[in-house]
Amino acid sequence: MSHHPPFKQVEETRPDFDSGHVLRFTKTVQPDWQVGQGLNNAPLPHAKIYHSPGPTKTFIPYQDLSPPEMYKLMISSVVPRPIGFCSTLSADGRPNLAPFSYFNAAGSNPPCVMMSCTATSGSVDKDTAANIRKTKQFVIAIISESFIEAANYTSINTPPDVSEWTLSGLTPGPSVKVRPARVQEAAVNMECELEYLHEMFDPSNPTKLTQVIVIGNIKAWHIKNDVLVDGSGAPMVALEKLMPISRLGGISYARVLEGFELPRPVWEEEKEKDQVKKVLSNQKDK
Repeated sequence: MSHHPPFKQVEETRPDFDSGHVLRFTKTVQPDWQVGQGLNNAPLPHAKIYHSPGPTKTFIPYQDLSPPEMYKLMISSVVPRPIGFCSTLSADGRPNLAPFSYFNAAGSNPPCVMMSCTATSGSVDKDTAANIRKTKQFVIAIISESFIEAANYTSINTPPDVSEWTLSGLTPGPSVKVRPARVQEAAVNMECELEYLHEMFDPSNPTKLTQVIVIGNIKAWHIKNDVLVDGSGAPMVALEKLMPISRLGGISYARVLEGFELPRPVWEEEKEKDQVKKVLSNQKDK
């Protein structure tokens, strides 16, 4: 039984969603950071945590943490996570739509995405993993602010004969390379064919399936014209128009509202700078 107040009761105490708050870019945290400095010296709210050597706690999986505890620690520490909104078909043609926060890009040549599906408590594939095993096809959409509630609702544990598409009110659109539908409302859809599937098992019970990791090879992108960056040459998506939603711990989500840019250092340029030479010289003297 939950010790927390009902969600709607908590939500009523919070400010309204700020639909006028759009993406902006700021300077980096410390623009005058120097080579070899380590931590920046910005007056951040909890900066003292990072300027202290400890104390820390060490947690050994299965020794100090049960699987439910590992799950909570994983989803609260690896944040924010992009969400893969996955459309599949069963072998007999029943559609399924579900969000997955164990999701990310896996490569660009060939273009691939990865997704991990948690097995049921009975060590059985969830519908998405079962469908991908059978059909070798799926479509991934990127979830945006404009349909986050509908996307979240597809995580409901419906029986097999109830369609998440119908309950969410989202619209299936035609794909061109695979059979599962794409999400018509989404600005980005990626049609995928299964490249690789890997099963993971509970170490204490090697027959108990816990995760199914899939890598999908993207066979077609569908990008709405209005989110494409004008004049960029190669197609790119405008972040401020995509308005992607990311996953945090518990039932929390996050928006992308601020960004900053940091050019990647190039050794051929950096090695001639006095500060780099000084840092390297000090290292040799120790």
